[in-house]
Amino acid sequence: MQHVDFVHGGQTIKGLEIIGHLQPFGEAPSQDIKSRVYDTVGNTLDYVYELEGDSLTIWGGAKGSPA
Repeated sequence: MQHVDFVHGGQTIKGLEIIGHLQPFGEAPSQDIKSRVYDTVGNTLDYVYELEGDSLTIWGGAKGSPA
């Protein structure tokens, strides 16, 4: 879990990010590491984490997205 508290565009945003492997009931954990952020502005944001060697890429939405 990661708590966030920052100012963006003059607006204070607080939230909570849950990071890990998805594991639907009765299934193996997902290969990708995913996260979901819930914030005080009303956003629910999904990310995918990709670690290659010592490089971490955090994709906004699906892996390979432009964000």
